[in-house]
Amino acid sequence: MNNDWPRTLDEAVKACLSTMTPEEKELIKFTPEDRLIWFHFDWAVNMRNEFGMSEGNADLLESCGASNPDETSMIIVEAVWKELNRI
Repeated sequence: MNNDWPRTLDEAVKACLSTMTPEEKELIKFTPEDRLIWFHFDWAVNMRNEFGMSEGNADLLESCGASNPDETSMIIVEAVWKELNRI
């Protein structure tokens, strides 16, 4: 298990925000919430790989209340969106 992986939803959101460019943040922020699925096949795939969701990072899945990496990554995408919009 990789000690650099985020273990909680909050840690995952912070990790995402820390690596995003201002342009990426703006893109996410101004994407309508019902369109966040657009990020499922690119950003969310990278997130699943980088955060070890299929390699044993059960803590993150549990923290997100999710049963699989796909669901977990979309919960994180939504949480990043909410943080950028302060909802």
